[in-house]
Amino acid sequence: MSETDEIPFGPGPLKGLMVLVAEDDAWTAERIGLILEEEGARLIGPCRSVAEARGLLARYDVQFVLIDLNLADNFADELVSDVIDRKIPFVLITGYEAFPSNVHERAVAVLRKPFTRRRLIELLSQFA
Repeated sequence: MSETDEIPFGPGPLKGLMVLVAEDDAWTAERIGLILEEEGARLIGPCRSVAEARGLLARYDVQFVLIDLNLADNFADELVSDVIDRKIPFVLITGYEAFPSNVHERAVAVLRKPFTRRRLIELLSQFA
């Protein structure tokens, strides 16, 4: 991961939005990261685990979080709690049809995999 203060904001509807991505699937994480950067956001991560995401959340001034419900080391409930405590808006990303807990109730939205670029940008542009 590059230091975020070295990466200039690109043009686009997400210009300036600091987005933490917690996603353990490499292909999905790369796709999300490319979309965010092309649309002007500053990418934090991506993180494969709850522990890594919590560390980056404490280190950076994150303005929005995209969270895969099931990360490499655990379900994302602890990360969601941290995000809620910091009053940071978040979207859950999942392939699950049913939720193993109620963490989705406080999310801005739930993106079901696979999701479209357009839907992702629409959700995040409200917060840029």
